[in-house]
Amino acid sequence: MNFRSKAASFVLCNEDIDEAIQLLDNCDTIPDEVIVWERFGYEPKEDLIEYIDQLETMLNEAYKQGKKS
Repeated sequence: MNFRSKAASFVLCNEDIDEAIQLLDNCDTIPDEVIVWERFGYEPKEDLIEYIDQLETMLNEAYKQGKKS
């Protein structure tokens, strides 16, 4: 399961989330092609990536915890 894509879908609303993540990762600012949910629209790129990383970690931990149960 791709937790990074799932996490990014909470912040980005592009049709192709994986492409949007690549664009975001490879640019200095948020590219026009990356559509950010309104709630996060004024956040700097670094904060968006941090949110995605934190969500990815939480999803991964929840998945591992669920497998244990």
